Amino acid sequence: MYALGVLHSDLTQPPNIEAARHWFERAAEDGHIDAMYNLGYLYAKSIAPPNIEEARRWLQRAADTGHTDSMYTLGFLLPSSM
Repeated sequence: MYALGVLHSDLTQPPNIEAARHWFERAAEDGHIDAMYNLGYLYAKSIAPPNIEEARRWLQRAADTGHTDSMYTLGFLLPSSM
């Protein structure tokens, strides 16, 4: 499932973001850490309009497992008043 998300987000021209979201979400729900990260990234950067709350939710789930890229990306989503 994760590989299908990568196929649709990175290897098709133009990227099929909705198909990528679908496959990343299925893999993330099954516990795939990189899918959680990619799903969070899609919600923050590739889906219009961005859904920052969903992005935070998925990135936090990945970060809770120790996924350092998710931790780093979460830092950019924190409110600037912190």
